[in-house]
Amino acid sequence: MKTKIKMKSKILGKIGENFAEKYLKNKGYEILERNYKNKLGEIDIIAFKKFGKFFKKIKTLVFVEVKTGIAGNNQISPEENVHFWKQKKLIKAVKLYLKEKRINPNMPWQIDVVAVEYDELSNSARIRHIENAVWDR
Repeated sequence: MKTKIKMKSKILGKIGENFAEKYLKNKGYEILERNYKNKLGEIDIIAFKKFGKFFKKIKTLVFVEVKTGIAGNNQISPEENVHFWKQKKLIKAVKLYLKEKRINPNMPWQIDVVAVEYDELSNSARIRHIENAVWDR
């Protein structure tokens, strides 16, 4: 029974990540990687946020934590699952990513949370994007 729940949770997570990726692309983000793993954790989506009407310039490197829940489920909202310890783990994973990829230390970066409430009946989702949701204190 526990394995079945874990499998459904993984599938739900992938569905949420797909919706989040599409949402971010529609907002003009350039997706660099998905499900990046290092010894300190996993980053769901890594993207560039670009600005400018005609000459888009890379402005910020964005690390996205995607949390997915079932629409209408009266439990806590998906973004509430990014608790203190998850935030600490994300920050460590991001810092290691920056070091491993030799990213210029002056490159601005941020950690966002994309909360996805998935409606199984209509195969649609309600999305909340919380920018700068996690920061290094």
